[in-house]
Amino acid sequence: MTNQQNERAPKILEFEARLALAMQTTQTIFWEINLTRQLYFTYVASHGVCKEYQSEWLEKKTLATFMHPDDIDNAYDVIMQALENDGKVIDVRCRILDLAQREEWEWVVFSGRKIKSDSFANYKTDNGITTDDVIAGSVQSIAALHEVESNLSELTLELESRVVERTAELNRSYQEVADGILELQQAQAQLVESEKMAALGGMVAGVAHEVNTPLGICVTALSHLQTRSQIIEKKYKEGNFSRKDLESLFAETNESIDLALSNVSRASELIKSFKQVSVEQSSELSHGFELVELLSDTLETLKPKLKNKPFILSFIKPAPIEMRSFPGAISQIIINLVLNSLTHAFIGRDTGEMCIEVSLCGDDEILILYKDNGKGVVPENLFKLFEPFYTTNRSGGNTGLGMHIVYNLITQKLKGQIIANSWQEQGIEFYIRLPRDIDLY
Repeated sequence: MTNQQNERAPKILEFEARLALAMQTTQTIFWEINLTRQLYFTYVASHGVCKEYQSEWLEKKTLATFMHPDDIDNAYDVIMQALENDGKVIDVRCRILDLAQREEWEWVVFSGRKIKSDSFANYKTDNGITTDDVIAGSVQSIAALHEVESNLSELTLELESRVVERTAELNRSYQEVADGILELQQAQAQLVESEKMAALGGMVAGVAHEVNTPLGICVTALSHLQTRSQIIEKKYKEGNFSRKDLESLFAETNESIDLALSNVSRASELIKSFKQVSVEQSSELSHGFELVELLSDTLETLKPKLKNKPFILSFIKPAPIEMRSFPGAISQIIINLVLNSLTHAFIGRDTGEMCIEVSLCGDDEILILYKDNGKGVVPENLFKLFEPFYTTNRSGGNTGLGMHIVYNLITQKLKGQIIANSWQEQGIEFYIRLPRDIDLY
């Protein structure tokens, strides 16, 4: 041995010890297959020393000496792929016998690639050229990772089962809501027959608006849950899935499902409350009539409502005004306005006044002013006045449809406009603008 070799010997031993320590720490084994010479090498670290094991390469028979029977075929096919893909790293998960105990199967990643065998002096011929086919790589333990993945798989299956169960529950709730809406549509022709609701479409729109909010929240919650599930699924397939991700998904799933269920229940209750409400759409045809006479006749029919009550209803009559429109709808508007005043404006009062004024607005329109000097409406509630089911006296049996009917008759059937002004404790005014000839609109 030369002096130079003597000097290198301690360094080689130190390097071997460090390499062995790294291999033991990372639970890594190195392997090499020389297909030309039909040899299989394994390099294992033990007690600070790297040990080499050599055996004959008998393909699957060699793998069978340390690899689980169910994994041999797949592992062999993947290793052989390295020959067809020069330099491309291959890897395959499989189970091998614990090299220390050789009693239990341990999950590992078997990885490697084809290398140039002329980089090994042992394989060089006299002229320095060799054609040996060599595949080399490492075996690294993933036992802890596989255990975590197995646990996550079980938890994922449990989560999927819970999602399926909750989804079925949501579908049942949705079906109840859908059935309720269907019943509502079927009952529309009978909704408050006594009030002759002519604006059926507006009523349905009002109900749909009330139900739409909780259903919209349900859709948002489920969409969020779907997005999160897709993200978690992607992480799982990429191998980046952690217990923290799963716990986060559990929390968001429960929160989203609870939110959806509560809002479906809310929508269901709304539908149930509307089931008894219906309306008959008027089939009245437009025709010519004199407005002042019509209003006088309408007010005459209201006299029984005012009998023995300390309230005054006056009508400031202008000259006759000819119109072509729907007289029944106009009568219904006036009746609803008067009844609204009697029901709400004068509660707890011994006196009260209501007044109707009519005037022309140019040649094509008329203006009806209805007002009372009752309790009025607080500013924050004024914008709700024409909403369906809005009432301040529900305990008295009011449906909250009267003013909504007025609004729909004016804006839809009569092609007009209505504006309300009110001052608390000083009464309310309604300005109604209508075309004189509805057939021109």
